[in-house]
Amino acid sequence: MKLVATTLLGCLFLLSAGTAPAAYLISLKNGNSFTTPWYWMDGGKIYFMQYEGQVGFNQNQVQSIHKVPETEGEGQEQANREFYLAQKEYHISKLKGHLDAFNMNLKEGLVQLLPIIQESIQQAQEEILFLEMELKQKNKGAVPQWWTELAVPEIPPVVQKTMATLHQSVPFPR
Repeated sequence: MKLVATTLLGCLFLLSAGTAPAAYLISLKNGNSFTTPWYWMDGGKIYFMQYEGQVGFNQNQVQSIHKVPETEGEGQEQANREFYLAQKEYHISKLKGHLDAFNMNLKEGLVQLLPIIQESIQQAQEEILFLEMELKQKNKGAVPQWWTELAVPEIPPVVQKTMATLHQSVPFPR
């Protein structure tokens, strides 16, 4: 636990020196547009993150991509909000998937996979915590109300108990 906290604080320190993330406005030929903190191109497609996860369009559907000027105030605040909510939702969906996999493997008696899934659960939780710590630092020690509106799923007691038992008896594969 000490190692996790130290690692998180170290990462937070490294990232705190940077500026707020840039935002990009992706305009499609059909008139729709999206604001995203980043995008990437792969195999003739343009991909980016939105609340529901990864979105992709063929390059021939995209009219333009413009970097939104980094300004202080409401515009940048909205871009930051979209960035952090998209990240949180992405990690929550990963957490839910890992919890489902853990429960399924536990139910089926496939205990050899549980330590690997447990590590994935912990990573997803740490990513959400890291985002919250970063957001708190950028907001003078307070987490904005909109951050708490997207709830992180609770780890069921049976999963917590099994994870604690695994942690004591089975070394994590590295």
